[in-house]
Parts: sequence; C-alpha cells; structure tokens
Amino acid sequence: MTEILQSRSEFWQKRWNNMAKQSGHFATMGRSNYSISDYFAYISDLVKGLGNVSPEDTLLDAAGGCGYLSLYFSPLVKEIDLFDYSTEAIKRAKEECKNFNNINAYEDNLLSLNVTKSKNKQYDKILVGGALQYFDSYDELSLILKNIYDVTKRQGRVFVSQTTDLSLKDAHIASYERLDWSNEDKQNAIKEELNHRFWVDYEKLKKIALQLGFSECHKMPINKQIFQSTHMFDFYLIK
Repeated sequence: MTEILQSRSEFWQKRWNNMAKQSGHFATMGRSNYSISDYFAYISDLVKGLGNVSPEDTLLDAAGGCGYLSLYFSPLVKEIDLFDYSTEAIKRAKEECKNFNNINAYEDNLLSLNVTKSKNKQYDKILVGGALQYFDSYDELSLILKNIYDVTKRQGRVFVSQTTDLSLKDAHIASYERLDWSNEDKQNAIKEELNHRFWVDYEKLKKIALQLGFSECHKMPINKQIFQSTHMFDFYLIK
C-alpha cells in the first residue's frame, strides 16, 4: 500500500508539471476535452459555489494551476492570491497573469500552506479546484481542511469543486468497458482510477469539516453538461 501511495504522489507531481507545458489552455487544467461551453458551465458552477463574489472580496485560488480561473475572477474581486504545488504551473501562471495587478502567484502546498499562512490574511472566499482526488487519505484531507479553515475569514465561504465520489466509483470504472478503446488503453485508464485517485465518501468528509469548526458543509451537483458530473461532486463550506 505504501508503494501505491508514494507512486500516486509522484505520478501527479510529474503529470501536472508536464500539463503546465501544454500549448492548449484547457489541457493545462486537465480538461483537454472541454469545449468553450463546458468551460463556462464549469465557471457557472464555481460562481454558484462561492455564493457569488463582490469587488471587496479577497480570494484565495488554492491549487490554481496556471491561473486561468484567477484571470476570470480578477475584475470581479479586490485581490487574488493564487498558488499551486507545481513549479511549472506557477511559472506559467506568473507569465499569464503578469498584466493583472491584483493576482499574486506563488508556490505552496495544501498540506502545509506555509507561504499562504505567512501572509497573515483571512480570505472572504476560497476556491479549491478539483484537488482532493490527488491526495492519499482522510488524514490528509483533514489536514487540508484545517489549513483552509485557518485562513478563512469568519463567515467566509470555501468552495471545493469536482471531488471524486466514492458512491459512483464502481459505475464509473465499469463504464470504461463500454468505450471503443483498445484493451490496453482501458486497463491503463482503470489502473489510474484505482491507484492514482482518492475516492471520497462525502458524509465522512462532511463529518471531518464540521468537527474542525466549519459551521456548514453542503454538497452541490455538478452541471450535467460536464463529464465530471458522472462521477464527482462539488461542496461548499461556511466558517
């Protein structure tokens, strides 16, 4: 089991560094199959999940990759701190966001938030885009949520998008058998789902969040237009 967990961490670190070098913007987000309509359906989910935003809000774009969500929110909020653990992603984010004076991009990790905490800020809104599936255990998710809690303003709102849903895992993996792919491609895809993604029980996650001090935790459906709706869920937290 230890070998699987170590390979998962190494797998995603390498994957996201490579993705950040892709020419396609959606590919850098791990959404290479998205149409522009899919992307704005995703944006719509984010705005709803954050409970809308205001020009006075300070936003934390946690695990924000190359910064394309920060670019969208830039004219809508006062300030954005954007971080990712991928060196290549942040290198690209700094280039992509250089003309947006209210976006500050830097390296950090959800498991520590050392750099973010050193800023001594409390954020009105926090966005965590699809990151929980890349960790290894509920202990790690608890640590992540505790770190997020520490930097959330009282009554602030945290939105976590596209988390793998344990209750949909078996059906999702079985769906690969219906694809017109080679057996090798199917087996490689199934192996990735089993070994490199952490599938989350929402009720267990909610219990952890409330025990940490969040006053509310609510599950939200993903727009049916988006492929991730078949096997993932969104949720938001209120401090």
